[in-house]
Amino acid sequence: MKYYLFFVLSSITAALTLWISLIHEQSLTLTEPKTLSANTIAKLNNMPGKITIQSFSMPQPIIVREYVENLIKQFQQHKKDIEFRFINPDLAPDLVRKHNIHSNGELLIRAQHKTRKLSLIRENTLIDLLYNMHSKKKDLIGFISGHGEHSPYDKGVDGYSTLYVALKKINVLAISLNLDAVKDIPKNTHAIVISSPKQPYSDKEIATIK
Repeated sequence: MKYYLFFVLSSITAALTLWISLIHEQSLTLTEPKTLSANTIAKLNNMPGKITIQSFSMPQPIIVREYVENLIKQFQQHKKDIEFRFINPDLAPDLVRKHNIHSNGELLIRAQHKTRKLSLIRENTLIDLLYNMHSKKKDLIGFISGHGEHSPYDKGVDGYSTLYVALKKINVLAISLNLDAVKDIPKNTHAIVISSPKQPYSDKEIATIK
């Protein structure tokens, strides 16, 4: 009986130790530099129009709200027309369902007639998202074609049309790239997808990809 009690107490102690360490780790993770980078400030200074940000945050743990609020305040210092407010998910279940909110603190951002969400909230991820929302030039993802690869336009079982639509919603355009028909890959192509080619690539095509 004593051995069993010792085992239970040891398990509880270990669980509490793990929980405390996780809370401590989270507090370290949610630490943001006191000042924004020069790159972030420059981008904020050149962003036109109002930005509305809502954070779907529970009242507890307070550390999440404090982290989000501190980061947004830093952005507001360099762009005065950022409007920000918290929304308690428990008090707004319809909004949570409508916008498919999944994580505590998740941001819903409106700018330039666009709406985006952000769950990994860091200075770099937030400024990158805001910059993309203001960019008139779409970022590209190139799907290599001409060798039997899966297509971003194909709605069949092997097609990626669902991915095409999802990318378009975040201002990213999926394009088909036939390397025999183009001299070079567009400069605003941020990624290349090679999906199950059925024929080998020529040396010229491999050189173009590299």
